[in-house]
Amino acid sequence: MLLRETNRYRLHRQGRYLWAAFKRPHRVLSTCKVNGGLREDLTHVANHQSCEGVAHDRRDRRAEPDPHEKRDGHTPAPLPALDAFHLQACREAGLPPTTTALMSTAANMQCAVLAQAEHEELCVSVVATAGVLGNATRAGDPAGWHEQREGSRPLRRPSAADAHAKAGTDANAAAGTGTETAAASGADSQGLTMEDLTAMEDFSTAGPARAQPWPSPDETGAGTIVLLVFINQPCTPACLTRAATVVTEGKSTALLDLRMPSLQSAGLATGTGTDQLVLAAPLVRSLAPSGDAEQGWPRQSAPRWAPDTERQREPRREPRQAQEWERHWAGGHNSLGELLGRATHAAVTRCLLLQNGVCAELRRSICGALARHGCDETALRVQARAELAAPEAELFARNLTALIHDPQSAATAYALAEIIDLARAGVLHAEIAREALINQAALLAAAVAVAPEQFASLREALLPHRDLTPGALAARAVALGFARKWT
Repeated sequence: MLLRETNRYRLHRQGRYLWAAFKRPHRVLSTCKVNGGLREDLTHVANHQSCEGVAHDRRDRRAEPDPHEKRDGHTPAPLPALDAFHLQACREAGLPPTTTALMSTAANMQCAVLAQAEHEELCVSVVATAGVLGNATRAGDPAGWHEQREGSRPLRRPSAADAHAKAGTDANAAAGTGTETAAASGADSQGLTMEDLTAMEDFSTAGPARAQPWPSPDETGAGTIVLLVFINQPCTPACLTRAATVVTEGKSTALLDLRMPSLQSAGLATGTGTDQLVLAAPLVRSLAPSGDAEQGWPRQSAPRWAPDTERQREPRREPRQAQEWERHWAGGHNSLGELLGRATHAAVTRCLLLQNGVCAELRRSICGALARHGCDETALRVQARAELAAPEAELFARNLTALIHDPQSAATAYALAEIIDLARAGVLHAEIAREALINQAALLAAAVAVAPEQFASLREALLPHRDLTPGALAARAVALGFARKWT
């Protein structure tokens, strides 16, 4: 199916494949492992669904080289696994393997979104597929794999026991060198330190489940944000590189605006572990000094991939004053940077709704704010059973969806999550964060109880539990607020 046609490319979607066929030479910057990097000889850029999102391993696909395909006049030798995968996928779509940059994802091509932003003569188009529910990460999260010459191997993530053992070793070493520690100095052992805030991530990152090597994204069901970005005006290589950073920022702001959680830490996600990107801008077409050809096109013949009509047609010559020129700037202060950011943000946001059912309205919930800190639906049910009488706990569980989506409760939950994030970042120091968390938990309980006038008494009830992790404290606050609502 032809999705879009411009004077620069045709955009097609067929089955599990989505691709653009260039009508004229383009400068392309991509993350593709095959035919990637900075190229000016590509005829196609493509995205395709290579597997289902969960429990679907197609890595055993291999392909022998096509005996009819020749490179430099010779039949190519058998390809390694990566090239074989690329070759097989290109064959399935009918794309030329040697001049195609191909990306892959578990996302559905039927959920692809085309977003466009324009200013005067500039136009940016972003074609996105996106999924984040199985693979969301935050830049700097602990990695699961380490690449070696023969391939990647899984990394063992330290367990909570390892962290405590290291802390003890560090304390002994500090004592041996005369360095004062909190315990040695007589500091309040119940005080909230930055180490305590790090330990608050136990629900998300520590414990026995994290002591084992992390599974490969292929095994867990990878979500991937894949972006095809088309700029309608020529750009220098440096400009395309800068554009890649702005597109990445646009993708990250889309996730941050939705407060999407990382699945590898308690932080907010900035992308996924397998994101991919293609940026394409046409090569400049201007009269060569001799005036007999256009730069960027072969002088002897039309490109072998051009349609017959292009082969037969003389290059269109424009007046010198109308000749194209290369853009140099794509930063945030420049109109091109603005368009790249806007179009990327819109495409990714819409894609997450179509692929994952994620949208701003549905992120308005207590668990949307605090699940990454351990206050998810399971934790809330467990807390209700522990704190409430059996009939009330059952009532709580049966009405949980409505409870967690209450707007006032969600607002206070997001404020609590922000305190945790700011404390972890060092914006709020530990002593202030400790008190702020208790206050915000009391506000959360009051919101659930629909009784703001009970804030003081709810705070008193929660104060003995101030040493709980923030997620556990929030779960207790919700259960307490529900109990007060009906007493």
